[in-house]
Amino acid sequence: MRKHCLCMLFIIVCFLLGQSTLAIGAAVIPGDARSEEYLPLLAGKRVALFCNHTAKIGEEHLLDLLLKDGQQVTAI
Repeated sequence: MRKHCLCMLFIIVCFLLGQSTLAIGAAVIPGDARSEEYLPLLAGKRVALFCNHTAKIGEEHLLDLLLKDGQQVTAI
């Protein structure tokens, strides 16, 4: 019984710490808003995409953006 109480207490503490960290932390910035930071990392590498039709950056699909940028897309 004591072991179960300790486990439950641990779970509650972890949950509460996680909630407070999210409330205090910085705003979440999605990857499509930061493409200028990661697209240079793909230069000279073969790229495979695992995405669907909703993978858009602005109004342009991710595949079209990568091809326009000169990336070597090898698989979709």
